[in-house]
This record gives sequence, structure tokens and C-alpha cells, in this order.
Amino acid sequence: MQPPGKENSVAPQGGDAKMPMLDLTDHSGASSPPSEAPKENMQNLIAFFLLGLFNNFPYVVFLAAAKEISEQSVGLVFIASILPSFMVKLTIPYWAHKVSYRIRVGCCACLMTASFLMVAFSKSVPFQLVGVGCASLQQALGEVSMIAYTSFYDGRTTVTCWSSGTGLAGPFGFLWNFVLMEALNLGLTWMMLITCVFPLCWLATFFFGLLHPVPRDREEQTPQGTEGRDSETPQGQAMVRQRSSFACHPPGEASAVRPVSSVASMTALQSETAERGETVTATVSESDSGSPASGGEKFRFFLSLWHYIVPLALVYFAEYTMQSGTWAAIGFPSVNNKEARKKFYFISNWLYQVGVLVSRSSGAFLPMSAWQQLKWPMPLAQCVLLVFFCWAAWTHPPVVYDWWLLSLTFVAGLFGGGVYVGVYTLISSDFQEGEKREFALTAAGVGDSLGVTLADFTGLFVQACVYKKWNVDGNLEFGCPII
Repeated sequence: MQPPGKENSVAPQGGDAKMPMLDLTDHSGASSPPSEAPKENMQNLIAFFLLGLFNNFPYVVFLAAAKEISEQSVGLVFIASILPSFMVKLTIPYWAHKVSYRIRVGCCACLMTASFLMVAFSKSVPFQLVGVGCASLQQALGEVSMIAYTSFYDGRTTVTCWSSGTGLAGPFGFLWNFVLMEALNLGLTWMMLITCVFPLCWLATFFFGLLHPVPRDREEQTPQGTEGRDSETPQGQAMVRQRSSFACHPPGEASAVRPVSSVASMTALQSETAERGETVTATVSESDSGSPASGGEKFRFFLSLWHYIVPLALVYFAEYTMQSGTWAAIGFPSVNNKEARKKFYFISNWLYQVGVLVSRSSGAFLPMSAWQQLKWPMPLAQCVLLVFFCWAAWTHPPVVYDWWLLSLTFVAGLFGGGVYVGVYTLISSDFQEGEKREFALTAAGVGDSLGVTLADFTGLFVQACVYKKWNVDGNLEFGCPII
């Protein structure tokens, strides 16, 4: 929120014109209401949408091809796709500030490419699972990095666009799998080779599509910058998005100004600018001196985020137990028909992903009070759906055990995507600019990975028990502990 007496100032395009810096500090100490939040540049919104799409696409492709990789134990593919992710999200709040965003994005592209090639050229299931694990590392590293990166922009709109992109990755990934493997009958190897184009799309979007924050000092040193430092510059190093070799403003468009008041944020910028031989200095204001710094302080702050993390863990546990357990063990007219099971698994997961897309795209449309009220009911409703699907898969009740169950898979997607975007939207609103906001956005990701990890192990045994109950041919590599 702009303090009284300050006027909006933008960078003129003239070579020697002085560029006053816009003061966005709220000297009253109160946070700006959501309705007065600055509108984000449309180019950045599109870029975050595409980054979300490309980041989650490999993960979804491997889930869609789970039956091709390991038909007898779909849960193995799910486990390989989440354990590395869980480890990244569990530890990254403590080392992310040591690695620049540019390096992390490059590592994601390498892991993405390696995962496709390993699955494409290997006929060994264990080796293919290692490839799935590479995609898991990439997905987690990309997700926590880009969600944290939204702290440099208008949080609510960029989080919504990122979430919407990850939501589209679901139906798009399953559609990609269907077109290449079913419609064109190319097979797993060729599908993976063609899919190698997406790491290039990921890199191009980040480096050329996104307008990146840079230190104010660098802006002032450019020919288009100011001739001197503004005497009314607020505490904390500011950063601006300007023309660069990676991203350009459209001609005539003003540079937006963002304050940086955190050591962690500036450390990431220092790492990036050091590659160009530049120096970044930061002055941390007293209001941010209480930001978590030591390992113990970070851990205590992490524990205080439980009311964001637990709903994520709960909703993801329920939905992924359904995906890897019950939906993999349902088929019409008979569960003993392999093609029937494969068909239900594919359609149910595709409809689930459509539900995720719809709900993850709603972050900027519902008021904060609504997300606060829905934060707990949606995970609990997802658990009710899990119990219902377990009952339906176990008993095959007349009338209930039919294709109408697919409508409930769409509802499961609505619940899952809604909790995801709701939690991150609330974090962006509850924490203002600074290290705590970036840390909270990074740390909350452990919730969904914890839930999915527990769900994948549970799903293995749920699928095994349903298979054994109905004498499905070619039983699983894991036995049922209750039959």
C-alpha cells in the first residue's frame, strides 16, 4: 500500500531522465487489503501458468503410464514418484537459500530429461522406477522453488496462475498419454522421446518469458537508470523488473517495483548476480529482524505452520490412496478383466485431474474468508470419499458399482485442488513480504508429499486386498495382511 504523500513513479524510457523509485512500504504497519493489491503484469501471470504446467507434466505422464510400467503394482510407481519428492520438500527450507533459482531451474530441466530417457530406453522395471524418481525430484524442486518465487510478485494472482497451470498438467498429461499411446499407438518409448521437448519449454518460459526481479543498484547503474539514489528510499533493498537478456518489458511499459526485506531473498539474488560479477547489498529492517534464521528457529516456525500442512497432508492421503489403491482395482463389468481395470483407472484419473484444474483455477475468485472456512471441511470430505470407494471396491454393491462412480472421481479432484490453492493463497495473504512468507510457501509443500507418501504405501495393500478378495489373476508382488 502506498504511503500518504507518495505518487506513483515509473521509469521513463529516455536515456538521461531521472527515475524516481516507487515506495511501497506501508508506514502505518497495517497490511493492504486484498482488494488493493497491485495487479501483476500479464506476461508474468502467463509465465507462472506455463511453469506450473511444464513442472507437473512429467509427474502426471508417469502416473498415466503407471499401468504400462508396473501393471501388477501401480503403487510402486506412485511410491517412486513421491519418496524423492518428500525428501526434497522436507529438507529444502534449510538449504534453498544457498542455491540460486537459476541453478534450480536448470537442475529441473536436467532431471526432467533424464527421467524421460531412462523410462524410454530401459526394459527393466527397477531402472524405469529410478527414472520416475528423477521426475519426482524435478517436480518437487520446481514446485517449491516457483511457489517461493511468487513472493517477489503479487502473491495471490501468481499463486493462482501457478496452481491453475499445475491443474491443467493433469488432464493434459493424461490426454498426451492417450493420443500418443492409444490413438497413434506409438508405444511407451516413442512417447517418452517426443516428451523430451518439454524441458526446453520449461527453460524458455523461465528465462525468456518471466520478468525477473533484479537489485535496484543494478537498475541505477544502467544507461536508462537514475543519476543518483533517491533520498527517500525506504529501508530494505528494493528490486525492479527491467529489460534484460532473459525477459523484456513490452516497449513503453513501466517497470514495477518490489521491496525486498529478507536475507534469504537477497541471498538468492546475490547468487544469481554473482554469476555476472555484480554485487548486491541488503539492509534488513528492524521489522524483519525476527525472521527465522537459525535451524532451531526455522524448525519452530515450521511447526507453527501445522494448520496449513495438516489439511494438505490429509486431503492428499485420501485422494492418492484412492488413486493407487481402489481406482486401480475397479473395472466394469468385471474386475477380473485387465482391460476393464485399465480403462477405469485411466478415465477416473483423467476426470480427477479435470476436477483439480477447475478448483486450482479458483484461487483469485473466492474471498479469503471462504478459503479459511473450507480449509478443514474439504479434507474431511475427501476422507469420506476414500471410505466410500474402499467399500464399493470391496463389496461390489448392486447399482452402486457402476460407471457413475466416475463422477465422484471428479469431485475428489475438486477437493484436492481446492485445498492446494486455498492453503497457498492463505499463506500468501497471512504473511507479508519477507523471509517468513518465502519460507512458509516453501515449507508448506511437505504436507502434500507426506500425505502422498503414506497414501502410496497404503494403496499398495488396498489394491492387494481387493485383488485377493475377487481372485484377480496375476496377483500382486505385495500380499494382503488381512486376508
